[in-house]
Amino acid sequence: MKALLAKLEGHVALLKEENLLRVLRPKVGHDFCSNDYLGLAKHQNIIEAVKQSVAHGYGSTSSRFVRGEDPQYKDVQAQFARLLGHDAALLFSSGYMANIGALSSVIGKGDIVFSDQLNHASIIDGLRLSGAEIHVFRHRDVDELRTLIGDTKKTAQKFLVTESLFSMDGDIAPLDIYADLARQHDIALIVDESHAVGIYGPHGAGLAKHLGIESSILLSVNGLGKAFGCYGGIVAGQQVAIDFLTQKARSLMFTTALPPLAIAAINEALPLVAEGSLQKKLFFNINYISEKLKALGLVNPHQVSSPIIPLIVGENQRALLAAKNLTDAGFDVRAIRPPTVPKHTARLRITINVSHTQELMDGICRVLKNSLR
Repeated sequence: MKALLAKLEGHVALLKEENLLRVLRPKVGHDFCSNDYLGLAKHQNIIEAVKQSVAHGYGSTSSRFVRGEDPQYKDVQAQFARLLGHDAALLFSSGYMANIGALSSVIGKGDIVFSDQLNHASIIDGLRLSGAEIHVFRHRDVDELRTLIGDTKKTAQKFLVTESLFSMDGDIAPLDIYADLARQHDIALIVDESHAVGIYGPHGAGLAKHLGIESSILLSVNGLGKAFGCYGGIVAGQQVAIDFLTQKARSLMFTTALPPLAIAAINEALPLVAEGSLQKKLFFNINYISEKLKALGLVNPHQVSSPIIPLIVGENQRALLAAKNLTDAGFDVRAIRPPTVPKHTARLRITINVSHTQELMDGICRVLKNSLR
């Protein structure tokens, strides 16, 4: 035991030395770091729905397969299926659980998976659990993907797994090209829309629906802790795929269900997202601050229109110092460092939401200019 504790202590000390030690720090100042893009986490309608729900009890008490199933589940799942353009949907306790359950169930030994280099940790973990042969291709590199497809066994079942909007770079996968490749080579396409759903597409249906390729997707995975301001994860797809997941997904079967108040919050968030005015306000803010940052030379002039704006500074210590300057000025921005992002790409991950005024956005740009010059 002593040797193990010494080993752990040494590992923590090394992280501290390399400016990679993570600290759990409460929220401070104006929010420029969370994923609450539409401001729904504090929306009064959702708060009232939660208050009414919790009056009938808090905990779900068990797995959905025991006593945790709530009558609201069926309606919420049906609403998401219609929104995303799929036959059916299944609600998990979190976006992480959704990826773990979906990927480790549908994909198995003997299968071949093509996975984007910058896919989320929940995708990576789900694929590891599947036992499949995994081929990682360079981020958004269609040419390398084509080569990998051509070099693999023709007879194996193949899968292509990607995020649509990437959480750390704020860029978008070439989903239309992926859909074409999937059709040409009989590849099952699985897309994580967690950072895109609620923002892009008709009524916030996501990028796949925006591009009209939803019918080419086997499974759509959607975390609800971002634009929806809630908690949980939805997997949508053809009925037979959702039926299969219901029987096989261990992260659904062997975990406590969401409390009823969480489902009530999701149910209340759906019409607020679908209405569309919040997205218009969000994209006004995105375009406003993007032009400011481009004028300062802090972002790529070809940066896509996304609520996630990465300002890559390179070294860990520089990112930490810049984040501290922002905190001291009243702006909550966190330094993102390896292994969350590749080595030497430590960054400030600025996120934009509907609550940001022009005055606030002008203010953070002034601090950024002085911190990153």
